Amino acid sequence: MACQCQDLPKHPQSFMEVGLNSYLFQGKLMHSRRAEVNHHFVYSVFMVLLDLDDLPFMDTQIPGFGYNRRALTAICDQDHLPDPEGKRVPLKQMVIAHYAQAGIDLGKNPKIYMLTNPRMFGYVFNPITVYYAYRVSGEFVGILAEVNNTHGEQHPYVMHSGTEIPLKRAEENQLNMRRYFAPKVFYVSPFIPQNATYEMSITPVGEKMIVHLDEYWDDKRQFQARLWGTIRPLTKDTLRGAILRYPLMTLKVIGAIHWEGLKLLRKKVPYRPWRGWRERKDEAHIQP
Repeated sequence: MACQCQDLPKHPQSFMEVGLNSYLFQGKLMHSRRAEVNHHFVYSVFMVLLDLDDLPFMDTQIPGFGYNRRALTAICDQDHLPDPEGKRVPLKQMVIAHYAQAGIDLGKNPKIYMLTNPRMFGYVFNPITVYYAYRVSGEFVGILAEVNNTHGEQHPYVMHSGTEIPLKRAEENQLNMRRYFAPKVFYVSPFIPQNATYEMSITPVGEKMIVHLDEYWDDKRQFQARLWGTIRPLTKDTLRGAILRYPLMTLKVIGAIHWEGLKLLRKKVPYRPWRGWRERKDEAHIQP
């Protein structure tokens, strides 16, 4: 079944004339844990939803935004995944290459959106970046979830019709969401075991967006993460407003990770160190 972008907010006429199709995302991030102890939090967040074709234009036309250079807010290829061969290439080329490795041809001129935290004042940490892949016809193909850990490592989860599973919640049917399955093959948190599995449900790119992650181990759902919010056109004025409202957004991300980790330690949640996990992973010949 084809799944196309929902109706998107309109850009100013001057941007529409050059086809600008990028947005600011404002919403909430929730984590909820059931294993060992109950632990729940919600934070307000600001991100960007970018049409990767827009990056060169935005670099020159939106004050305060840079592409592969220093700026108040910036997107840099080096902050994100290389291609499957380890080469640093433009982000759109990178996504196309990872889909090709999974046996999927996105065709000519695919549309790829990127939901991510930009660098702010030179710093960024992205627990997850989601790339939404559409063929030129508007057909939704899937997502590439780029996951980072605090040890400087990255891993791509390429999700498509071959990894799609039935919807589970009424909301998913109502919002035309897609749900995907992936085994965990990458160390993220010292508080989650290696033998976990992911189920991720997402809305198409649209005015209201949701990314919902369920994580399972010991045969039951133990953890949920949910990102939800709305988008509006990215312009010099909306970007300036977001910087003024969230000047420390990227520091807040890494700070919250460690703050919530300290709370879990105080609650005596089992701690699984990174080195130990890497050794067990290598012994099992699981390749990230």
